Amino acid sequence: MSLEPRPTQTRIKHEILQEYLKSWGYIITGGLRSIYSRVTPSSRKLTTRFVYVDCFAYKGAYAPENGIEVFGSPIIGIDSLDRLAHHFVEQNGVFPDTYAILVEEDKENYRFLLNLLNNKYPSRVRETTDLSSLQSGEIAIINDDYTHWIDQISDFTGQQYTWTFYLLDPYGPKGLQLDVVGRIISQEHADVIINLMYQDLHKKTGSAAKAQPYQGHTPHLEYWDRLYGSQGWRQISDRYYTGQIDKEQMEADLVDLYRKVLMEYDASVAVKRIPLKFEDRDRTMFYLFLTTHDGTGALKMNEILDGAKIKEYDYRQEARTLRTLQPTLFDLDPHEDPLRPQPGDHDIDEVARLIHATFAGKTVTFREVLAALADRPFYEDQVKKAMTRLKKSNTCHYDKLSHREQIRFT
Repeated sequence: MSLEPRPTQTRIKHEILQEYLKSWGYIITGGLRSIYSRVTPSSRKLTTRFVYVDCFAYKGAYAPENGIEVFGSPIIGIDSLDRLAHHFVEQNGVFPDTYAILVEEDKENYRFLLNLLNNKYPSRVRETTDLSSLQSGEIAIINDDYTHWIDQISDFTGQQYTWTFYLLDPYGPKGLQLDVVGRIISQEHADVIINLMYQDLHKKTGSAAKAQPYQGHTPHLEYWDRLYGSQGWRQISDRYYTGQIDKEQMEADLVDLYRKVLMEYDASVAVKRIPLKFEDRDRTMFYLFLTTHDGTGALKMNEILDGAKIKEYDYRQEARTLRTLQPTLFDLDPHEDPLRPQPGDHDIDEVARLIHATFAGKTVTFREVLAALADRPFYEDQVKKAMTRLKKSNTCHYDKLSHREQIRFT
């Protein structure tokens, strides 16, 4: 079975996934450190569980790049779990339980993935849907539509002291119905990345706006209905095709609507959207949506994204150079390129003013402050500096910036 080359967008997506999984584990480990420090080693139990769930696992590999093997999201997730386990031991002196659940519906992709896993992780792979029988470190692999097993997966990841990362990365909207996705994002200790294929959605808007949709499009339109939980997206399409809004506004409204329906499903979840563009066009190909109950993770994503935007720009420039055979594009030092994105540098006073304008007269937790800023481009340390300035100016009052700390804004 041949391996396809990895597109630039997938390359960036994998780097975002890898960096976020690293941060996700470190954030959780840091939060648990104080708990483990208060108990004696003899009384510590292996109750902490980390789970990686890949609902559209595919083959697990791509064509080599410069002679180097290229692995997909299943391998990235499993290797991240292994690194997290060792980090957890270093920080807390005890091993956590780790599990990976990989689901792939296509039979050929599944067979390739199974062979890859058995070669890379011998004795750890099990073809099973009996998740309760898994031992720590094992990898469950399932050849089916993940929605058929969502009850079993949710029961397994919803157990006490379990932190889970879900990846929902399909080719299109099928499998992302809101009632299933909503159950996943509502788990208190679940972080989720959802790939919204905007390219496909954009193509379907024209058909959705017609009194008689294109032949064969009807089931696909219904997939999008189920993803949004309603036909609200069709109404946005109608506004564009009747000249009420332009193409850019339609894109913004469609993306905003999806963020809104996710937040309506679970008001406590923080949602961040991440656009990724075509390799050769300045248009959005898809949006990644990160959902988390920990605003720290959402703001950490901003640092990862700033780095990813720079890499995306460099990779796209590289791809254009290879196509046009114009090496002069690299004659310019990348750091001197005026079009190259730069890391976020936000005015702390501006951040402080935004926070105060959002919460003036209210008493909220610091967790709620972070969640409200999830879709902003700020870093966590910038938010903390802004909070310190607000405190010094007596426009907010708190003792320390822990997640559950009550903060009173004047």
